[in-house]
Amino acid sequence: MEIPLSDYRNLFPVTRHYAYLNHAAYTPMSQPGLDALARYWQAQSTMGVLSEPEYFPIIDCAREKMARLIGAEPCEIGWVQNTSNAINMVANGLDWRAGDNVVTVNGEFPSNVYPWLGLKRLGVETRLVEPRQNRLLVEDIAAAMDERTHLLSISFVEFATGFRNDLEALGQLCAERGVLFNVDAIQGLGALELDVHRTGIHFLGAGAHKWLMGPQGVGVLYVRKDVLDCLRPLTANWY
Repeated sequence: MEIPLSDYRNLFPVTRHYAYLNHAAYTPMSQPGLDALARYWQAQSTMGVLSEPEYFPIIDCAREKMARLIGAEPCEIGWVQNTSNAINMVANGLDWRAGDNVVTVNGEFPSNVYPWLGLKRLGVETRLVEPRQNRLLVEDIAAAMDERTHLLSISFVEFATGFRNDLEALGQLCAERGVLFNVDAIQGLGALELDVHRTGIHFLGAGAHKWLMGPQGVGVLYVRKDVLDCLRPLTANWY
């Protein structure tokens, strides 16, 4: 049965005042999301640590749902603060050697550029592919790669233009070249279908505050199982 649009609109208090079209910046909270956060903080206020047994299963459930959304397994999903946090964990957690290079795009969002530029201290070069008429061509990315290319990092959807990259073609290119594939997914995840295994993605990061319609300060880091041992944790955490 088709659900009327008004039923969805009523879940978002912002629609009482605005026709809100800026989810690509950050989304207003839905009423169910706001209520869930209020219940959590209320439990923290009135019960403290005694509320943990109730909320740990919710974290596991969220991990399972996120895995299902992107075609991953729950063990491949970790929670981070935001996209920048996820990309920095990849950039600084891999084993780099002087002379390696990273391929990314001229005009990418800064959080998908600065972590790679920061590897210059290790002798790693960052190569910026130029778009053509706001489009990124797979052949141009391939031309930027050589035998020392260790990783390609690109956005699912480019923030400045809205161009949707061909992740399947890029994943195939990386597989053929033996290159790791990192994706900044924040501008598309939640609005567009994405399957990390079909596209050959090794690492994916995204904050929840855009099309996932979550709060700021929460994000996801996906790491494919077969490269988990390639990524050195920067901090030792639990859960």
